[in-house]
Amino acid sequence: MEWKIISQYMPKGRTRPRNAMQDDELQFPLGLPNVGDTVDYKEDGQIVTRKVLTRHFSATGPYVNIVVTDLEPDEMAARIKE
Repeated sequence: MEWKIISQYMPKGRTRPRNAMQDDELQFPLGLPNVGDTVDYKEDGQIVTRKVLTRHFSATGPYVNIVVTDLEPDEMAARIKE
């Protein structure tokens, strides 16, 4: 099944994500990102890398809403293996 993915950014320390969504439709050819995965997408014309906090599947259509947050300063470096 093909899913339309919508992401919302939640800054650290906030209890609710922003209402704004990503610039372009997100596509993941290897499957949907899981909680804890990192994703790259375009926001305000710039590529950002964020970590998936939650994902919600819609019962009314092929939509998945993912909430993303910032990575810790050294977290991305720890995820990349040499």
